[in-house]
Amino acid sequence: AVPSVPMPFAQEAGLPSGGMHLFESDIHSPGQPGSPNMLAFHPPAPLEPCPCSHLLRPFWLMRCLYQTMAHPRGGYLSTKLFVPREVWKVKGVKLKAVDEKIANCDLLTAALGKLARVDMIDADAVLEEMQGLEVVLDQVQASLSKKLGSDVGVNGVGALFKDAPVQSGESNTGSNDTTGTRTSGGDKSKSYLASWRRLRSKNSGTGLTN
Repeated sequence: AVPSVPMPFAQEAGLPSGGMHLFESDIHSPGQPGSPNMLAFHPPAPLEPCPCSHLLRPFWLMRCLYQTMAHPRGGYLSTKLFVPREVWKVKGVKLKAVDEKIANCDLLTAALGKLARVDMIDADAVLEEMQGLEVVLDQVQASLSKKLGSDVGVNGVGALFKDAPVQSGESNTGSNDTTGTRTSGGDKSKSYLASWRRLRSKNSGTGLTN
């Protein structure tokens, strides 16, 4: 179940909007990392457990990021990283490759829009649009990698996923969960779609011979 996401209401809740409260630590549980202190005034939401499936992890990360922006206190990105909401209000921050990011978001939005309009009963049409989306995803990753380097893709955020349990069908090569990059191997580990491609290769022929 998707946890409820609070909307911004810092002013209505009477929370401070600036100052030294950024360094308050009483809102965190002293004995359980990644958990709020429920005795504190208006504590942040607890960290949502990281899902096992690599396909679900980007959506999990987006929900965690949304918590940091929407909750008056901020939100957790990992058991060791808490992001106060005020971080997003800092002025004078320089962002890299903004135009390229916007252009690639437009490409993704257009590809997802085409997929949303497909008749889901028509398997051939769905397959065609999914393959088109796959091409766009790889194109976007390649384009942004030229501008941003190793910051693009799942390789740079492996630390956020290390607490996720490993599925029974995956290899467990260590305590840190980096299976998203290790089990794929080679160039496929650099693709957002490595998990999707593994899943598709296992199930693509199922039921076609009946």
